[in-house]
Order: sequence, then C-alpha cells, then structure tokens
Amino acid sequence: MSQFARLMRDRALAVEAINERLRKIRYIFEAAKGNHQLPVNPAAETLGFKESTTDKYGRGRITFNPQDTDLLFGLRIFLKHERSAGQTGRRRRIGFRPLC
Repeated sequence: MSQFARLMRDRALAVEAINERLRKIRYIFEAAKGNHQLPVNPAAETLGFKESTTDKYGRGRITFNPQDTDLLFGLRIFLKHERSAGQTGRRRRIGFRPLC
C-alpha cells in the first residue's frame, strides 16, 4: 500500500487527493474484513502524506526592518511613557462587582 501511495506521489497528485484515495481504500478493506472476506485489513497501517505548510501557504512571515520598528515604537507614548489624549480621562471600572 505504501508503494501505491509513493507511486501516486511520484505522479504529482495533490497530497489531499492521495490521502482521500488512501482513506477510501482503507474503508473498502475494512468493510471486506468486517464481512469476513479478508482476515486482516492490509491498508490499516498505511500512512498518508502531510503537505508542507510553506508549500501550502507560500512564503513565511516577513520580519520588521529597523525603520518599521523605529516608526512604531518611536512614538512619545513609548519614549516618554505618556498616555494619549484619549486615555487621560477618568478611568472606567470594568469587571466584577460584588453584590454585597
């Protein structure tokens, strides 16, 4: 069975298609075993393939360059530890209030 899976992989079938076919073959053999037509399921131990996430989703994350981090963290709220104008008002109490 693993030879059959490798053959499909060599034919450049998509990983999802290979795994789908292997699931169907395992189910057919499992049904034959359940009907006492086979003593064991020959496909029970056959593993599928896992698709590389890099291949699936493309390139990984792009890191910030020093100019980006200076732009983001060079604001006065970070440098001088000042609050923005929207946060200088009375603090709103959020959370649990006891009933007693």
